[in-house]
Amino acid sequence: MPVITGGGLVFAADGGVPKEPRMCKPVLKPVPIVEMGEAGVFAWACSGAEKQSAGYYVVFVRPSGTYVLLKVPRGRTTYEFTPDRDGVWRWIVINTDPDPTKPDVESDPGFFQVIIPEESTPRQQP
Repeated sequence: MPVITGGGLVFAADGGVPKEPRMCKPVLKPVPIVEMGEAGVFAWACSGAEKQSAGYYVVFVRPSGTYVLLKVPRGRTTYEFTPDRDGVWRWIVINTDPDPTKPDVESDPGFFQVIIPEESTPRQQP
């Protein structure tokens, strides 16, 4: 159904009930392998929103299932994070709605691998 925008509201072209402006869904960019002790750069894009975001949160989920929740400084769509465990991690970005009565919008999950660099791995004697 076509819509007409005006004054921050979105109206149905058929004269129906005004629709709420929507928040954009973050789209995660691929993350290369991250070495233990090094920071990975995590980035996302979020465009086409009709409503201004209140900011982003990033959730990094460890292989064990515990997580780290971090608030992203306003105006940023990247975050540097240094994982503390090796293995396959999951991450999502949450775009928060300025109206606390409205739901936030989550990205689809992304995954990345954290490895222990070879020089850090103890060598076995023959």
